[in-house]
Amino acid sequence: MRKVVTNNEAETNRLGFELGEKLKPGEVVALYGELGVGKTALTKGMARGQGIQDRLLSPTFVLVREYDLPSKEGKLYHLDLYRLESAKELKSVNLEEMINEGNNIVIIEWAEKAEKWLPKEAMKIKLTSKGDTVREIVIDKTKS
Repeated sequence: MRKVVTNNEAETNRLGFELGEKLKPGEVVALYGELGVGKTALTKGMARGQGIQDRLLSPTFVLVREYDLPSKEGKLYHLDLYRLESAKELKSVNLEEMINEGNNIVIIEWAEKAEKWLPKEAMKIKLTSKGDTVREIVIDKTKS
């Protein structure tokens, strides 16, 4: 387990970049934290760390956005489950396929709503607000 404190959005984004550089196809990242705590900023950094140059848009209203992984055969899937009202909706986005395909990186905001689908080796990241711009970020990567 690793604990990091970031002082602003740029630092949160930079931490995401560092984490993203190390992500491998087949990995799942589960993000937890209240609204506005920096989950999307962290995700944008992770996408940049994977070499994705596309403008990363929050999938809050569409549940999932996909991006090609440069020089890899998979995709980066960015899910935002904030507005998810039922497990049936989650099933309709084919989360299990995204995870099980093996070539993809899946990043899930509001991951508590998909807990039963998360692999046990998923990287779990909890973001907590410690002030207007200060965030405490706890990263738990369990090795299987």
